[in-house]
Amino acid sequence: MIKGKLQDIRGRNELRARYTTAYNFLIAANQSPINNNQFDERADGLLNLMLKGQDELSVLMADVLRLPLRNH
Repeated sequence: MIKGKLQDIRGRNELRARYTTAYNFLIAANQSPINNNQFDERADGLLNLMLKGQDELSVLMADVLRLPLRNH
């Protein structure tokens, strides 16, 4: 919004990201199996290894697929 009017920015926008420190995060739905406090330490360890350049994505994916489903 500029001066209270919505502006059409299609074709004039670009996604930019800047990071001052290395960090990691996962985005998951509220009822996702990954929202499991008992898995946090394992996930943090794997994500930190990835920040150091190790390819642990397949390990993380396999671990997530083994997590129990959450009750709705």
